[in-house]
Amino acid sequence: MLKAFESGADGVAIVRCNDGTCKYRGIAHRVNARVDRARKLISMLGIEAGRIEILSPVSGGNGNQYADVCADFTGRIKQMGLRNNKL
Repeated sequence: MLKAFESGADGVAIVRCNDGTCKYRGIAHRVNARVDRARKLISMLGIEAGRIEILSPVSGGNGNQYADVCADFTGRIKQMGLRNNKL
Protein backbone atom coordinates (compact mmCIF):
# COMPACT_ATOMS: atom_id res chain seq x y z
CA MET A 1 0.00 0.00 0.00
CA LEU A 2 2.71 2.44 0.96
CA LYS A 3 4.71 1.67 -2.18
CA ALA A 4 1.75 2.87 -4.26
CA PHE A 5 1.90 6.27 -2.54
CA GLU A 6 5.66 6.36 -2.93
CA SER A 7 5.11 5.81 -6.66
CA GLY A 8 2.69 8.75 -6.82
CA ALA A 9 -0.75 7.19 -6.33
CA ASP A 10 -3.48 9.51 -5.11
CA GLY A 11 -5.38 6.68 -3.42
CA VAL A 12 -5.27 2.96 -2.75
CA ALA A 13 -8.29 0.66 -2.78
CA ILE A 14 -8.14 -2.80 -1.27
CA VAL A 15 -10.96 -4.68 -2.98
CA ARG A 16 -12.20 -7.76 -1.21
CA CYS A 17 -15.00 -10.25 -1.61
CA ASN A 18 -18.21 -10.16 0.38
CA ASP A 19 -18.27 -11.66 3.85
CA GLY A 20 -19.29 -15.28 3.68
CA THR A 21 -18.28 -15.74 0.04
CA CYS A 22 -14.54 -15.22 0.37
CA LYS A 23 -12.31 -18.26 0.00
CA TYR A 24 -9.88 -16.70 2.50
CA ARG A 25 -11.85 -17.32 5.68
CA GLY A 26 -10.97 -15.28 8.73
CA ILE A 27 -8.63 -12.92 6.90
CA ALA A 28 -10.70 -9.75 7.37
CA HIS A 29 -9.16 -9.01 10.80
CA ARG A 30 -5.61 -9.16 9.41
CA VAL A 31 -6.46 -7.02 6.38
CA ASN A 32 -8.21 -4.44 8.58
CA ALA A 33 -5.19 -4.28 10.90
CA ARG A 34 -2.79 -3.70 8.00
CA VAL A 35 -4.99 -1.02 6.49
CA ASP A 36 -5.32 0.72 9.86
CA ARG A 37 -1.53 0.70 10.24
CA ALA A 38 -1.02 2.06 6.73
CA ARG A 39 -3.56 4.83 7.40
CA LYS A 40 -1.69 5.84 10.55
CA LEU A 41 1.61 5.90 8.69
CA ILE A 42 0.37 8.05 5.82
CA SER A 43 -1.32 10.39 8.30
CA MET A 44 2.06 10.92 9.98
CA LEU A 45 3.37 11.91 6.54
CA GLY A 46 0.61 14.48 6.06
CA ILE A 47 -1.52 12.40 3.69
CA GLU A 48 -5.23 11.99 4.39
CA ALA A 49 -6.00 8.56 5.88
CA GLY A 50 -9.14 8.40 3.72
CA ARG A 51 -6.97 7.86 0.68
CA ILE A 52 -6.79 4.17 1.67
CA GLU A 53 -10.05 2.24 1.74
CA ILE A 54 -11.22 -1.34 1.90
CA LEU A 55 -13.92 -1.88 -0.70
CA SER A 56 -16.34 -4.76 -1.09
CA PRO A 57 -19.28 -5.09 -3.47
CA VAL A 58 -22.73 -4.33 -2.19
CA SER A 59 -25.16 -7.23 -2.35
CA GLY A 60 -28.08 -6.69 -4.68
CA GLY A 61 -28.21 -3.91 -7.23
CA ASN A 62 -27.50 -4.00 -10.93
CA GLY A 63 -24.40 -3.99 -13.07
CA ASN A 64 -20.84 -4.77 -12.04
CA GLN A 65 -20.80 -4.26 -8.29
CA TYR A 66 -17.01 -4.16 -8.12
CA ALA A 67 -16.91 -1.48 -10.79
CA ASP A 68 -19.53 0.52 -8.89
CA VAL A 69 -17.66 0.56 -5.56
CA CYS A 70 -14.38 1.38 -7.35
CA ALA A 71 -16.04 4.25 -9.23
CA ASP A 72 -17.39 5.62 -5.93
CA PHE A 73 -13.91 5.43 -4.39
CA THR A 74 -12.40 7.21 -7.41
CA GLY A 75 -14.96 9.98 -6.99
CA ARG A 76 -14.04 10.44 -3.32
CA ILE A 77 -10.34 10.63 -4.21
CA LYS A 78 -11.05 13.20 -6.94
CA GLN A 79 -12.94 15.31 -4.39
CA MET A 80 -9.87 15.26 -2.14
CA GLY A 81 -7.73 16.43 -5.05
CA LEU A 82 -4.33 15.35 -6.24
CA ARG A 83 -1.56 14.93 -3.71
CA ASN A 84 1.05 17.66 -4.00
CA ASN A 85 3.64 16.08 -1.78
CA LYS A 86 5.56 12.99 -2.72
CA LEU A 87 7.01 10.55 -0.19
